[in-house]
Amino acid sequence: MATRPRRNLLGLIYAGKESKGLQRSSGIWDFCGIRTRQQIFNRELERMTNLVRRKAGMLGLLCLLWGAGCSAWEAEHTIVIAAPPEKVWSVLVDLPGYSSWNTYSPRADGNIHKGGVVTIDAQLGEEVQVVDNRVTRFVPGEVLCWHSMNWYESLARGTRCRFLEQTDAGTTRFRHHEIMEGPLAWLIEEIYRPRIEAGLAQMNGDLKREAESRVQ
Repeated sequence: MATRPRRNLLGLIYAGKESKGLQRSSGIWDFCGIRTRQQIFNRELERMTNLVRRKAGMLGLLCLLWGAGCSAWEAEHTIVIAAPPEKVWSVLVDLPGYSSWNTYSPRADGNIHKGGVVTIDAQLGEEVQVVDNRVTRFVPGEVLCWHSMNWYESLARGTRCRFLEQTDAGTTRFRHHEIMEGPLAWLIEEIYRPRIEAGLAQMNGDLKREAESRVQ
């Protein structure tokens, strides 16, 4: 009597309609088992991700309503750039050009306008964080703000602003400011604050060198 092909447990669980019409050879059953394992993994990953998002949203709402476990902190770095604000601004909003001068965020792409989404690579020491951001303020030549919008934003959300002010000498006072808010802002502070502060200064220095080189 011919031996029926051995099927793994996942193949048995998800045989159903997907198995109908398949030729019952061991190779096809192995393929079916691999496919169903991947389906289960994807399904469980999606379920857990949605669960975490819901819990994070609830915690963020409690934080907003009652201040339970909320925290916030700020970091800032200011520099004077020997270039007019319009020159500094043109460098700042040229996202494709970041790779040529910005060592803190060497990759950035998206749409810089209010409501637009900008994705950046943030170089935090030896670690690179990919962050999606929503532009919240856009005043040409004066203000550019965005806040992070990843799935964990209900737990910790950073808002970063750049303020450009022309001095009496015709140069630019560039202020780079970040505020981190949310129930887990304190944890981000413990882990990342020194690197975030260093990153603000690093990008300011890079911006200064690039803008000043364009007026010479």
